[in-house]
Amino acid sequence: MVLAVFQRTIADEDGDTIGGATVEVRREDNGALTPLFSDRNGTGGASNPFIADADGFAQFYLAQGSYRIKATSGAFSRIWRHEPLIALPDDGNFDAS
Repeated sequence: MVLAVFQRTIADEDGDTIGGATVEVRREDNGALTPLFSDRNGTGGASNPFIADADGFAQFYLAQGSYRIKATSGAFSRIWRHEPLIALPDDGNFDAS
């Protein structure tokens, strides 16, 4: 099984990184927490929610779909809605037909 990847540096509106932000991932269609993985093949599980690294970098793998991703730290909060995450084949070629 090849999974989709999300990776982003969490930053505020001024571009300042938010190290150690809590990141929560939910399916957009039903609001349920989704299983996350630490690798592309889904052999290493990851917690949901989880903590971004000290530089604000967040990366996880999951089944392709549409997701709501929320990052919070103190008074900071950012939500990405309807994030379309697509799993690409190992050869990097994607056929959208």
